[in-house]
This record gives sequence, structure tokens and C-alpha cells, in this order.
Amino acid sequence: KMPVASEKDAAKVGIPATGKGSLKGMAADPAATAASNNPQLTTLVAAVKAAGLVDTLNGPGPFTIFAPANSAFA
Repeated sequence: KMPVASEKDAAKVGIPATGKGSLKGMAADPAATAASNNPQLTTLVAAVKAAGLVDTLNGPGPFTIFAPANSAFA
């Protein structure tokens, strides 16, 4: 789950309000796919790809994923 209380909070941190990268959109997808649809998680997605974990994280899980936004890597 995203550490935001609402769609309004999500918008404040750059999460799209609608579409695949939105909270609702990401909830419908497996973990790696969900992250790849969010513009705030491109650094994390690159690391997941480099580590060869896309298929694992798109698998059945369960997973607990702490997904830092791009700004956390600056």
C-alpha cells in the first residue's frame, strides 16, 4: 500500500489521479508492473530490472515492498 491517506494526498506527491499509475490503477496490477506505471518510481523500477527481480515481483507473493520515490535516491 502507498503511504498516503487519499487520492488528494497522492496528487501532492506526484502520483497520477487516474490511469495505471494512480492508486487504483496500481492496486490492480502485480508489484513490478504497478511500480513501472508510476512516474515517481522510475529509479526503483530501474533497480528492480537491474537485479532481475521483475518476474519475481510480478509473481504470486505475498510481498512487502517499501517503494521509495525517485527523490529518495537524490
